[in-house]
Amino acid sequence: MILYRPVGSGELELIAASGWRTFPPRLPEQPIFYPVLTASYACEIAEQWNTKESDGSGWVVCFSVDDAYISRYPVQTAGGSAHRELWIPAEELAELNAHIQGQIEPVMQVTAADAALANEIAAQSGTPAPLHIYSSVTSTNDLLRSMAEAGAPAFTVIASRRQTAGKGRQGRSFYSPAHTGLYLSMLLRPQMTPQELMRITPMAAVAAAEAAEQVSGVRTEIKWVNDLLLRGKKICGILAEAQTASAQPEYVIVGIGINLTEPENGFPPELREIAGALLPADADAETAFVKTAEALTAALLRQYAGIMERAYLRGYRERLCVLGKAVTVNENGTEREASALAVDDDLRLLVRYEDGTEQWRSTGEIRIRLK
Repeated sequence: MILYRPVGSGELELIAASGWRTFPPRLPEQPIFYPVLTASYACEIAEQWNTKESDGSGWVVCFSVDDAYISRYPVQTAGGSAHRELWIPAEELAELNAHIQGQIEPVMQVTAADAALANEIAAQSGTPAPLHIYSSVTSTNDLLRSMAEAGAPAFTVIASRRQTAGKGRQGRSFYSPAHTGLYLSMLLRPQMTPQELMRITPMAAVAAAEAAEQVSGVRTEIKWVNDLLLRGKKICGILAEAQTASAQPEYVIVGIGINLTEPENGFPPELREIAGALLPADADAETAFVKTAEALTAALLRQYAGIMERAYLRGYRERLCVLGKAVTVNENGTEREASALAVDDDLRLLVRYEDGTEQWRSTGEIRIRLK
């Protein structure tokens, strides 16, 4: 069973000292050890309670326990169906530690300042749903998925300054260092057909472009399907993930990562030729984070409101930078040289290969790279 626990900095230090293997003994005034069943509930506790400790920081850790052992403890509900936890007597904590599988992993950090900032950004962006600011998470998409499964409302937002396991398209990782980027995910609960869902990614690309341009004052470009470019280098990636149980999705999570400034020591060697940043290296990182989070949240809400009318199409076409250019179509490891000719209203790309044949390519099938 996967469990979560909100902790303060003091408890986290003791967990780290154990090699991330065990939880420290309880204090005399703490007769019960309370792990919880969902990341969203753990985050709620960390935000509301652990940030009130002396250093103002709260953490959530994740750990796995042997199913046969943990089944002896019935699930308890505390104040709501989404608030599920286990009640383990303090004298049995050592036995629990012995049944932990693998290491205890930090998955979220929040500070009292983050919580106050979340209220400020929510007010400025006009979002109708909860907005959470975290100092660090594993993945904003993964954490928001936990909240979605627990019943979070549409337009709930998570924004973080760092991801330790950021996700990109096609299973790739997304480089997400601390204090140089904005990593933001928004929860949507659309009433759309599978075909209409294809509009979400280009809609998000236009929203990201509008936010980036508002903050920087510089025009950006879109490389089909959804990469945002500035001066020819990628500054933004988008990953939309849908959870479906029938013909219509239960929810869609739109994750957007924007490189605000270049890391102090530059991008890793494998990214230096392709990655760029929205702002100069001397830009104030915190100001950039706040302004971009406000602008991006507002732009997503605005663009999503017009998605059924395809209001994003004009902004997408105006910024699309591949038409009339030579491209390389990469599909299943096979590369073919082509020219990009046009996009239709479904944003399929028409390409002409070197042998003269033409083909409409659908979003999500391939990667197209400028030569």
